[in-house]
Amino acid sequence: MSTYYSPAITIPIVGASGVVEQVKLRVADAHHPNDRYRNIYKTNAQHLFFPKRENEIKNKVLIVEGELKSCTVAQKTKLPEDVQIIGSQGKGIGSRLVYALEKSEVVYLCLDPDAYEPNIKGETTIMQAARRFGLERVRIISCRQKVDDAILQGYNFLNAFNMAIKPQKLGLK
Repeated sequence: MSTYYSPAITIPIVGASGVVEQVKLRVADAHHPNDRYRNIYKTNAQHLFFPKRENEIKNKVLIVEGELKSCTVAQKTKLPEDVQIIGSQGKGIGSRLVYALEKSEVVYLCLDPDAYEPNIKGETTIMQAARRFGLERVRIISCRQKVDDAILQGYNFLNAFNMAIKPQKLGLK
């Protein structure tokens, strides 16, 4: 592993209790694509990011892959007031996130396009995530590119949100 210096954006990850649970760095001049985001604390836990700083989990939540992407969705879209936006750390849905949302009635998933690519077993990450939350309460928002890039290019996210579909209709494993 090499050492280098780069400017970085600091992103405090404030949990539902109002406590900073993690500090994430977005490295400006990363030497490798996998090195762009770094957690300061090595907790091995998936921390929920609330771009609007809500204090409790709502009945309807939208999970967006990535903290900065969730900020773009929160700033640039006009979702219904009863929908809470949560940024997740990557496309993998951990037990902590599933537990935190166990009382939510509807869970909207907006993951990056690579979540639709089958793995060696032929399964897709989007369907694995949907099963973790329960297929009956999940709605999937499909976007052919990363959602923040799409929104900045004029993508009508509200329309896509209103057309979110149940996972069973995707025909994915």
